[in-house]
Amino acid sequence: MVEGYWGTMVALKGTDIEHVSFDKALGQLKTVPQNRYDEAAVLFG
Repeated sequence: MVEGYWGTMVALKGTDIEHVSFDKALGQLKTVPQNRYDEAAVLFG
C-alpha cells in the first residue's frame, strides 16, 4: 500500500521508477526537437 504520495505521479528516469511532484513534472513546457520528429517520420511515415 502506497501512502503519502498525494500530488505526485510516477516517472521513469533511466531504469528507475520514481515519484515526482506534479509541479516538477508539469511545471514547464517540454518540447520535442524537430530532428526527433524527422526520425519518427522515417520509421512510421
